[in-house]
Amino acid sequence: MSTRSAASAAQQIAAGYAVQGQALELGTVVVNGTVDPTARIHIPLATVNRHGLVAGATGTGKTKSLQLMAEQLSAAGVPVMMADFKGDLSGLSRPGVSNDKIVARAKDTGDDWTPTAFPVEFLSLGTGGIGVPVRHDLQLRSHPVVEGVGAQPDPGVGAGADLPPGRPEGTGPARPERSARGHHVPDQ
Repeated sequence: MSTRSAASAAQQIAAGYAVQGQALELGTVVVNGTVDPTARIHIPLATVNRHGLVAGATGTGKTKSLQLMAEQLSAAGVPVMMADFKGDLSGLSRPGVSNDKIVARAKDTGDDWTPTAFPVEFLSLGTGGIGVPVRHDLQLRSHPVVEGVGAQPDPGVGAGADLPPGRPEGTGPARPERSARGHHVPDQ
């Protein structure tokens, strides 16, 4: 495929992603290794609250794609929550550092890249680690059941992963079971 036909194919692809109004820009179209900086892919901002999937082999840009989307959502004032088990996205809190490779890539894709920091709040599962804890293990206490409220345990309560430290598997729920109205139900 010639460079001209690759550009034409890129423009046809980009036409399918043309949108009106606010949108996330995912990047430019590459056909047979040829980048067309004028063929840009967009997703309407109003549709990003739906299900999506970013999939690919190692090194194909999944994390960078998520980072790009999170940066643009943040810039548009949309809060973003991302699970980052390896710490790949923690750099969003600081402006990037330019280098020759970044400058060359930005030129190829027609991007106006500027190092930018974004607001980040680190959360932590449980009470260990850095960040604001999003879960706290409750101590089992004995509270009276409100009269007339049935003791219907929440499904899934008591799974081994929910056990507080030092509590053996199968010895009861990790957190107090609650009735349908949220009142504490003591262990039976």
